[in-house]
Amino acid sequence: MASPNDRLILASASSVRARLLQQAGVDFAVQPAEIDEAAIKRRLRGEGRSPRDCAYALAAAKAAQVSTRYRQAIVIGADQILVYADE
Repeated sequence: MASPNDRLILASASSVRARLLQQAGVDFAVQPAEIDEAAIKRRLRGEGRSPRDCAYALAAAKAAQVSTRYRQAIVIGADQILVYADE
């Protein structure tokens, strides 16, 4: 994998996402974001936001947080939400 000073950074600790990028032949670094995911989820639920909105907000927060450390890089933030019976 690339070093954090390289151009593409995955802002996620997900081994599945990293493996997908590796299998695609993409040169990247992994730098997990340090965000409070539970607080973001609680806030968005309290606002009545959809699970899709929550996943987007988490991905954006991850990318934003990591990009403050690596301003010259392209940072990928990603997340998913499992929904079952509206929960």
